[in-house]
Amino acid sequence: MSAVCFGTLPIFGKVAYAEGLNVQSLLAFRFLLAAAILSVYVLARRTALPRGRSLAGLVVMGGVGYVLQSAAYFNSIRYVPAAVTSVLLYTYPAIVAVASWPLYRARLTRSRTFALVLALAGVALVSNPGGGLRWEGIVLGLLAAVTYSFYILLGKSVLRGVDPVAATAVVVGSAGLAYLAISLASGSLLMPRSMTAMGAVVGIAVVATVVAAAAFLAGLSRTDPGHASLISTLEPLSTALLAFIVLGQALTPLQLLGGILVVGAVVLVARG
Repeated sequence: MSAVCFGTLPIFGKVAYAEGLNVQSLLAFRFLLAAAILSVYVLARRTALPRGRSLAGLVVMGGVGYVLQSAAYFNSIRYVPAAVTSVLLYTYPAIVAVASWPLYRARLTRSRTFALVLALAGVALVSNPGGGLRWEGIVLGLLAAVTYSFYILLGKSVLRGVDPVAATAVVVGSAGLAYLAISLASGSLLMPRSMTAMGAVVGIAVVATVVAAAAFLAGLSRTDPGHASLISTLEPLSTALLAFIVLGQALTPLQLLGGILVVGAVVLVARG
C-alpha cells in the first residue's frame, strides 16, 4: 500500500501542473495539509514531541533536505515522463549503500558495488540517449536521488529515540513552512482554482504523503528494513502503470529494461 501510494506522487503532480498550479504552491499545500493531519494524530495519542537537538535536526531535515529533494523531484516531472523520474529517484538505495561506507564505516561488499553498477546502467537506459528526453529532467531526477540519500543518512542519527510519526509531522511541517515562505516572498503563491486542482492537492497530501508514510511505518513494524526496502521497489513500477493508465505515458523497451536494472540494484541492497 505504501509503495503504491508513494507511486501516485508524480501523477498528482502532473495533474496539478495541468490545472495551473506551480511547484512551490503545490508543495506548500501538500506539506502543510499533511502536517496538520499528522499533528492531530500525534496530539490525540499524546505522543512525546521531539525536543532539543532532535527537534533542530528534524527542522533542518524538513526545511532544507526535504525542500531540496522535493523541489528537484517535482521539477523533474515537468520535463520527463513520471515513470522516468520515479526510476531515477530509486537509485537512492544504491547511493546510500555506497555513501554509508565512508560515513558510517559500513562494509562496501561486492554486492553493494555491483548494485551501484546496475543502478548506473539502469539510469543510462532510462535516460534514453537520443530519445528526445529533456536533460533538465534527467539531471533533476538524479539530484532528487542524491539529496534524498543524504536526507536518509542524516536521519539515521537524528531519529534515534524519536517517535517516527511525530518526527514526520515536524519534517513535513518544516518543509511546508519553507515552501510557503518561498511562495510568499516570490509572489508566486497560487490557490487551486478548480475541483480537479483541489483534488490533486488533497490527493497528494493525504494519499501520497500521510497514508503512504503511515502504511510504510506500519509495515516496517511488522518486518525488517531489508524486506521493507525490497517491497518498496513496487513504487516505480506502480508509477509506470499509473502513468500509462491516467496520463497515457509509456516507457520504451530500453527504458523498461533500465527500470528493471534499477529495481534489481535495490533488491541486491535490500538482501544485503
